[in-house]
Amino acid sequence: MQKHQVMVIGNDHDDLRLLSQHLAEEGLDVRESVCAVTVQALVAQPLPDLIVLDYNLPGIDPFALCEQLNADPQTGHIPVVFVGAECDSNVIVAGLDAGAADFIRIPFVAAEITARIKTHLKRHRRTEQLRLSLNECRNTPRQSGEGFFHRLIERVNSVYWIVSGDWRQMHYVNPAYESLWGEKPESLRAEPLSWLNQVAGTDVPAIRRSVERAASERPDMVRLPDYRLMLPDGSMKWVQTKGYRIEPQDPDDERYAWVSTDISERKSNEQNLSYLAHHDPLTGLRNRLQLAERVESEIIRSRRHGHSLALLIIDVDHFKAVNDCYGHMAGDLALCALAATLKEQIRSIDSAFRYGGEEFVVMLPEESLPQALQVAGRIRQRVSEQPLQLENGNVHMTVSIGVSVFPADGESYSRLIRVADAHLLNAKQQGRNRVQPAYE
Repeated sequence: MQKHQVMVIGNDHDDLRLLSQHLAEEGLDVRESVCAVTVQALVAQPLPDLIVLDYNLPGIDPFALCEQLNADPQTGHIPVVFVGAECDSNVIVAGLDAGAADFIRIPFVAAEITARIKTHLKRHRRTEQLRLSLNECRNTPRQSGEGFFHRLIERVNSVYWIVSGDWRQMHYVNPAYESLWGEKPESLRAEPLSWLNQVAGTDVPAIRRSVERAASERPDMVRLPDYRLMLPDGSMKWVQTKGYRIEPQDPDDERYAWVSTDISERKSNEQNLSYLAHHDPLTGLRNRLQLAERVESEIIRSRRHGHSLALLIIDVDHFKAVNDCYGHMAGDLALCALAATLKEQIRSIDSAFRYGGEEFVVMLPEESLPQALQVAGRIRQRVSEQPLQLENGNVHMTVSIGVSVFPADGESYSRLIRVADAHLLNAKQQGRNRVQPAYE
């Protein structure tokens, strides 16, 4: 990374200190602030290239501060990244709605946060380059408005094209077309719609319909569905394209100005956000929110077709002892190993979830109680026979498992969970490393 300045605003706690240290080790100039910050206080000092804001900072409404930063002309271009622990998807969405560039949960994954910060700084640098180019064009004597327009758009990364309303004549394409499409723009002179040749086959029909509708209806503004470009080197990019009708001086010479932008990074961030909202960041299993939704959906399907449905609640026995004896990193490795065992022992139609802490849930569609108890028994045996190998010794684990079955134990998610949890408690009370109800 270049020597960018990052301001970290938050409480003086271990996670934030670790984050600041990590960013400094990546070559960033990190400034820290533990006091309430206002827009006025920020603009009174050298502005950072990126702001990392602790969502849980006392005395500050983080969303209001983010909105103020985005609204102020001096700070509106600075990306704001929220960090916070135990934030659900509603909080994350609210932060993004307030104008945040990203929302990162802590404790963080070093490689992931480095990639995210690097992406936002790269985007910030491109924005600054565009702003400087615009100022340069404004300060340079020019012969006409059209000359100024060309000087400006030939410096930006988005593709600008001016085309006739019926898409039969291409009047202008800026150099960015070659960098985005991987093709020379001259091909568009002979065939203005040849850019569709690079669009992914399944996306073409929707794009062509939108273009044809715009050519016949001539609206003031057109937005094509987001589409994928398949490039000559085999890579793929996501592109967003909008068109704006140019008021014609000659009624027979109607034109549109189209803008195509590479949104691959945004699509990747959206996919990452969706993944993090529905998956446990440590084990990669679906999280508790997904558990409720999937079980309720499976209950409806099972009721319709007359199938059974089983739930297993799995708890690591004496997990605190693992953390105390081997450290929290070993505890994390143990949970990941258990997650891998669960995925190994279940079918493709089954699902494993991290319920919280050292508890996991497995959903077994179309399984009766005897079948579910057999699966639970295999999991229990596999865990007890396969210790986790560490540099300073082997970690031996056991699990206790509670089982419930739809519809015999209940016809709702909450009822099935309560019954399975009661059986889990019974397994613990009977000495752990067992399944309840007992297999007969």
